[in-house]
Order: sequence, then C-alpha cells, then structure tokens
Amino acid sequence: GTLYLVMDYLEGQDLGSLLEDEKRLDLATIARFICDLAMALDVAHADGLVHRDIKPSNVMIVDRDNEKHAVLMDFGITKLKNANTLTGTGAIGTIGYMAPEQIIDARTVDIYADIYALGVLTYEMLLGERPFTGGAGQVMFAHIQQPPPDPRDKDSSIPRSIAKAIMTALAKDPSERFPSAGAFAEILSAKVDG
Repeated sequence: GTLYLVMDYLEGQDLGSLLEDEKRLDLATIARFICDLAMALDVAHADGLVHRDIKPSNVMIVDRDNEKHAVLMDFGITKLKNANTLTGTGAIGTIGYMAPEQIIDARTVDIYADIYALGVLTYEMLLGERPFTGGAGQVMFAHIQQPPPDPRDKDSSIPRSIAKAIMTALAKDPSERFPSAGAFAEILSAKVDG
C-alpha cells in the first residue's frame, strides 16, 4: 500500500555539472534543452502535476542520436492538482529557482511556478549565473519584490526577443507568464531558428 516512484537509470551528467564545466551554453543548445524540458512539463501539467523543483541538478543531459538532450528528473516534491500536501504552507523547493507565489505559500502553486523556474534555468544557462544572487533571505526577497533583471544588461549580444521571453517567464504575476512551458520553448526556438 506504499506509493513510490520508479525512474529509469540514465547515462549522462546533470546540467549542474555541465554548467560548472561550460559556465554558459549557446542559444541553440539552450533552446533544445528547454524544448525537451517543456515537453516533459506540458505532459506533467496536463496530468495535474507541478514539479516545484526545477534546477540544474534535476536535469540529466543524455546523448540521443548524436545530440545532447535534457531529461527532467526528481519528481519527489511534485504537487498534485487539488490534492492536500504534506508540506504545509512553507516554501518547498530550491530558493534560487522558486516563483514568488511558491515562496509565499507552496500549497497554492500551479504550472506557472514551473514556468518561472524554467525562466531562471534559461537565464542561468545563458549567462552562467542566476538572476538573483546573495544569501537565502536576499534571494527570497528579490524573487518576491525585485523586477526580473534584463539579461541584456549582463550581455548586450543577447537578442532582445530572447531577453524579453526570459523576462516574461520571470514575471512576478503568474498571469503575465507564458500560458505553458511549451509556449516559452516555442518562442526561444523560433528566435534561435529565425
């Protein structure tokens, strides 16, 4: 009567290790990884699941058809839609990637918290650092109160459309973010391909 998760064993390295080695990734690689992650999230979201802990160490990079792809891992703190949670009202997840509403009340999060975290992850892959840094309290305050930083302030060579897409994913108000992870990935891919 005990519920448990069974996950495939994957050969590869986690995205955190890759970023330690590479620091920054090129736009084409970022777009491919975000598309992979967005597909997984859209399936999970359609089934009423919210991951709540998207971060580099929960993304495995694997080789498929001579190309690197991203696989979303660790659904250990996933929130089920309309289900009571054992986590109480406190923040659950990893502070550096948490949406404002997730910090305030983990019970109320929905798919938009995952889209926010995907925006943080994209920013980090692109610039080699997260949008908000400092101690835990500083980062929590920044997620809740500070406007998302424009990636172009750190690197003016980043296309405006990519910067705008990231800032949309990082909007404080969930209703101002993309309607789905796939919509965010589609914008990134279109800008890279176009």
